[in-house]
Amino acid sequence: MNYEIQNLTRRLVSVHCNSGKTFHLPPGCKHEVPEQELTGSRSVKKLKDRKLIGVRQLSKSPAIKSAVKKAVKVRTKSARTSGTKKSSRKKSPSRKKSR
Repeated sequence: MNYEIQNLTRRLVSVHCNSGKTFHLPPGCKHEVPEQELTGSRSVKKLKDRKLIGVRQLSKSPAIKSAVKKAVKVRTKSARTSGTKKSSRKKSPSRKKSR
């Protein structure tokens, strides 16, 4: 599960995560972070309590959502045409170079 952190102030905010990474968020900027980076982090809790950052849980990452949509479109399209058309492609014979 991923989270989105957002800087709610008008100044630069540095967020220190569990893995030792530090995210420097400009004013109003959002950044997607894995759950392991934020859970149990004291610095993130302090920033949230002071209302310097906002943390929001994301259901799925945008890349996964688009991949699921594409897979659904492909599946429904192939389901409609399955069995009605046969492949008319002929395999070309492989050419070997002789020396």
